[in-house]
Amino acid sequence: MKHKIIFYIILTFGFMISSADLQPIRKNTDLKQVISILQILSGYSADNFSPDNQFEKSDLKQVIYLLKVNAGLIQNNEILLVGQNQPYESLSNAISHASDGDIIEIVDTNLTESGITINKSLTIKGMGAENTVVQAHSDPDVATDRVFTILADASVKITGITIRHGKSNKGGGIYNSARLTLENVSVVHNSTIDGINGRVGQDGTNGVNNGDSGEDGDSGEDGSDAGLGAGIYNEGSLIIINSTIGNNRTGSGGHGGYGGDGGYGIKGSSEIESGGDGGNGGDGGNGGKGGDGSGIYNSGSLEIFKSSIVSNSCGNGGNGATGGHAGNAAIGYGSEGSGGYGGDGGNAGNGGDGGQGSIFNSGKMTVRFCIIENNQGAIGGNAIGSGGDAGNGAKGKDSSGGAGDGGYAGTGGAGGCSGIFNSGVMVVNDTDFKNNQGGNAGFGSGDGGNGGEGADAGGSWNDNGEDGGNGGNGANGGNGGAAAISNFGSISITNCSIEMNVSGNGGKGIGNAGNGGTAGKGYGSDGSGGYGGKPGTGGFGGNGAPVILNENYFTAINCTVYNNSAGNGADAIGIGGNGGNGGDGSSGSAGDGENGGSGGNAGHGASIISNSGKIKLVSCQIMNNYGGSGGNSSGSGGNGGDGDEGKESSGFPGNGGQSGAGGNGGSIIFNTSHLVLENCSVNENYGGSGGNADGNGGNGGKGGDAGGSWNNFGEDGRFGGHAGNAGNGGASSFSNSGTLTITVNSLISENLAGSGGIGSGNGGIGGIGGEGYGSEGVGGNGGKGGSGSNGGNGGDELDNTGKLLIDDCTFSQNQVGHGGKGLGKGGEGGKGGEGRDFNGFDGFNGNNGSDGDSGRYVNP
Repeated sequence: MKHKIIFYIILTFGFMISSADLQPIRKNTDLKQVISILQILSGYSADNFSPDNQFEKSDLKQVIYLLKVNAGLIQNNEILLVGQNQPYESLSNAISHASDGDIIEIVDTNLTESGITINKSLTIKGMGAENTVVQAHSDPDVATDRVFTILADASVKITGITIRHGKSNKGGGIYNSARLTLENVSVVHNSTIDGINGRVGQDGTNGVNNGDSGEDGDSGEDGSDAGLGAGIYNEGSLIIINSTIGNNRTGSGGHGGYGGDGGYGIKGSSEIESGGDGGNGGDGGNGGKGGDGSGIYNSGSLEIFKSSIVSNSCGNGGNGATGGHAGNAAIGYGSEGSGGYGGDGGNAGNGGDGGQGSIFNSGKMTVRFCIIENNQGAIGGNAIGSGGDAGNGAKGKDSSGGAGDGGYAGTGGAGGCSGIFNSGVMVVNDTDFKNNQGGNAGFGSGDGGNGGEGADAGGSWNDNGEDGGNGGNGANGGNGGAAAISNFGSISITNCSIEMNVSGNGGKGIGNAGNGGTAGKGYGSDGSGGYGGKPGTGGFGGNGAPVILNENYFTAINCTVYNNSAGNGADAIGIGGNGGNGGDGSSGSAGDGENGGSGGNAGHGASIISNSGKIKLVSCQIMNNYGGSGGNSSGSGGNGGDGDEGKESSGFPGNGGQSGAGGNGGSIIFNTSHLVLENCSVNENYGGSGGNADGNGGNGGKGGDAGGSWNNFGEDGRFGGHAGNAGNGGASSFSNSGTLTITVNSLISENLAGSGGIGSGNGGIGGIGGEGYGSEGVGGNGGKGGSGSNGGNGGDELDNTGKLLIDDCTFSQNQVGHGGKGLGKGGEGGKGGEGRDFNGFDGFNGNNGSDGDSGRYVNP
């Protein structure tokens, strides 16, 4: 009787029964009523029903199940098997046949597939990350595509597999723009593409016909940036649970292209009297940036739970290229012809910055119970290109053309942060940062271009010589990369440990400066010589990086910062350029020589924590950390230019340039803005030592000789350049120029400040006095010698030049640093010039260097 009723109901609602199964031919919303009737008749309860149950009462329960599927009460998810001897041999094939909600299981096999695209909601299961591998290629260096692409509107879960050997511009392992969950997954040995080298600039063509100017050289193209997110690139919503993101690497930036040389001008003629100008040199291209986010690049929403971010590395920055040399100008023709202007040398390109962060976040991110360990920061690109030399000006009887300026050398790229780089919003709880290495900066080895020579006066309506062109600066080193955290957004860390991380060092400043150009000579009785060109400055060493860098909002609660090392400042070797010599005044006034350029200063050592934003530390322990040492400077100053002879007046010479200073050592916490400590302990830390200074000051220029007529007095020689001072030691605790508040039972104890550096550079020799003229001639006095280097001061207990608020805290058993020795010798005074009537006096010797002072204690 029951079965007759069942058949009647089924036939009424459009079902037909075959001997094999039941197949629905239409759906009806009243199926729910049918199901209820069938369950009552069969005595079966829906509470314990599932499609996995055995149909022990023959077809009756199967009928109920099929009716529930048709009514939408049960989702009939299919399980698709992938592997050898399985229905699907490739994951892509299984995905194409799957429907939303289906499950794909990879059985007893590893898959080599790339470009797997998922645009539907699926679950993909492996047999454990150690047993199931999905790789783009067997060789990671050969791969040309990523492994997975998750498209928008999909919701995907991947469990129990290893994803490796993918390579792409964005996301070598995974690119996600949808909703993705990774659980028990390893994303390892993936990469992004390198940047492309910039095109070389073409040389400018030379002038062809008389009076033609040379064309400018083309600038070299910049190297392109490398790809982002070697392991994962996420711009959707991503959750990572119990997974490993490791041994992934972003690409390196492309190198800049060389700038083209400028063409030279053609001399004037009877038809076109003016000479052509020299073309400018093209700028060298900048190096491209290394790829950010070696493990994960996130611009969306990201949650990481109980996972490891380990042994990832970002790509290096590309090198900057050389600027093109300028073309020389050509002379004018005839009495009304003007000389052409020399072109400017092209500037060299900068090195590209190294990639930032094993995790790069510009979105919203939460990290809980994770390990961020053994990640390597990228090296900044080197500024190896030199600035182009300038073109010389050309003379003309109507007017002479000016000299061009030498091109500037570039700056080395910054090293990359190895831990977390944040420009978004981030919360980090219960996470360890350990053994991460910040990237070293790129060095600057390119020289500045030399200034062009000023043209001589050509006569007729042109009596005065032109000024020499200016020399370009030598290349500077870049700044190092932070080891643990670089924050430019908002970040809060709680219950975290930051241990044994080492930040990147600054890049060396090796580039020498370009010399100032020699000035042109005057013409005739009223002609005056031009002024010598200004020289460039020798390259500076870059600064070391802190372990934690904050430039916005940062809060740390109950965290430990232990046994970390900040980056050292880099050495400066670059020599200052020589000042240009003044032009001969002929029958008029002589031109002045220019001061010598300064040698490069060394970079400063970094602090463990550097703050230029707002930072609050609550119940934190900062212990046994090491501030970075200042770099050494051996960059000597350039010599001052000589004044030339003039019948109306003699030229003034230039002073010798000062040699570079040693870098200062880093303190433990460096603050230029707002910093608050509550219930914190800062103990057993070590400030960095100041760098040494052993470059010599440049020699003073020689005074111009008297030329007779209205000028019998030789000009005095100029001062020798001072030797730069050694760097100061870093403070034992804080270096504050902002607002610092220390309160609520904080303890500052047993910290040791750094010692000052040694000053051993000698002062430059004073310039020789110019010779007097004739029987009444008086020689110029010699210039005074420059002072020798002073030793650096020892680091203070607390170095404060800002606002300091201290309440309910203790300073105890801290030690200040010793002052460094001042061993520099003062330069000899210049010899007085000869004169028939009276010789000039010899100049005074410079002062010897002094020892630095010991650091100062504070008594809050």
